[in-house]
Amino acid sequence: TTTTTIQITCTSNEYEIVPPTVSTNRVCKPLTVCSFPAQFIFRPPTATTDRICSQIKNCTSQEYESLSPSISTDRVCDKCSSCPNGRFVTQMCSAQANTQCSGCTVCLPKIQYLGSFCTEFADTRCLNCTTCSKGISYQSLPCNGASDTVCQACSICSSSEYISQGCTETSNTVCSSLRQCTSDEYEIVPPTASTNRVCKPLTVCSFPSQFIFRPP
Repeated sequence: TTTTTIQITCTSNEYEIVPPTVSTNRVCKPLTVCSFPAQFIFRPPTATTDRICSQIKNCTSQEYESLSPSISTDRVCDKCSSCPNGRFVTQMCSAQANTQCSGCTVCLPKIQYLGSFCTEFADTRCLNCTTCSKGISYQSLPCNGASDTVCQACSICSSSEYISQGCTETSNTVCSSLRQCTSDEYEIVPPTASTNRVCKPLTVCSFPSQFIFRPP
C-alpha cells in the first residue's frame, strides 16, 4: 500500500475548500484579495471560508465623508447639515467636511442700523448710524432698527429775529422776534445774533419847570 502525507494546514493566503479524507488530501484555494481603495474586507476569512470583499461606498452630493475607509472598514457618509435660524453658512458642505455655520451678527443699538437681514448664505449687514453735523443740522429722528438717523438743517433766523435757543444735537434753532422800542422808549443795548434789543423809557421833562434841552 502506498501512503501520502496529508497537507496539515493551508497557508495564510489560502483556505480549505475540501477537507482531507482517509483516501484524499486536503484541497486549499487562494484567498480572494480585496482591491483597496475600491474594495474593503466585508468578512474576514476563516480556515474554511474565503474572504468576502465589498465595494467601498461613495457619498452622494448631499453627503460628506465622516469616516474614511480602510482595508477592513467601509466609508461612512453623513447627510450635510443645514444652518439653523440665527446662523448662516460660512463654508459649504464638501466631500470631506460638513457645512460650517456662524452666528448672525447683531447690530449695535444707537451705533448701527440694519442694512439687510441675515440669510442662509450671508451675515447681517450692519451700517453705521449717521452723525448730524454740529451747528449745521440736528437729529429729527434717531437711528433705530432698520432706519438711519434723520438729520435736518438748523434754521437760520431772519434779520428781524435773534437766536433765543441755539441748534443742539436733537433740537432745532429757536428764533424769537426782536423787540422794537416804542415811541416812549429808546434803545440802550443793540441786538446781536443771540441777544434781544434792550429798550428803556424816555425821560419825561417836567414842564413848566423843565424843557427838552435835547430831543431823543
